[in-house]
Amino acid sequence: MKWDNGHSVGIEEFDGHHQKLFAIIGGLVASSETGADDEAAVVRALTELLDYTNYHFKAEEDALRKHGYPGLSRQEAEHRDFIATLNVFKASYDYGVVPPVGDLVEFLKKWLTNHIMVCDKEYSAFLAKKGVR
Repeated sequence: MKWDNGHSVGIEEFDGHHQKLFAIIGGLVASSETGADDEAAVVRALTELLDYTNYHFKAEEDALRKHGYPGLSRQEAEHRDFIATLNVFKASYDYGVVPPVGDLVEFLKKWLTNHIMVCDKEYSAFLAKKGVR
């Protein structure tokens, strides 16, 4: 899973955040492809992903709120659902019910790509008109 300019939302801060998320997920993808997906590594990656995602979502929502973005409630709902799903995956690992890492990776790849390419791209033009770069 690699970042490319097609994923850019045109806002430097959020592009940087998205690149970091791609890198974290890319680490999980690499470990699943090599079969080195030990539980401890997956839990560390999930913890890092949860921490960084919460940081990113707060920054994104704060900017959208500040500029009066009309699609904020949709963003917030998608963010909440994503965090809830990540927490379910993490809880499974925490309680010894280990789902296949491929299921986690597939969910992450689909969700992040779809969210950026659809929801985040929608706010891109709106924030650009407000002078956010």
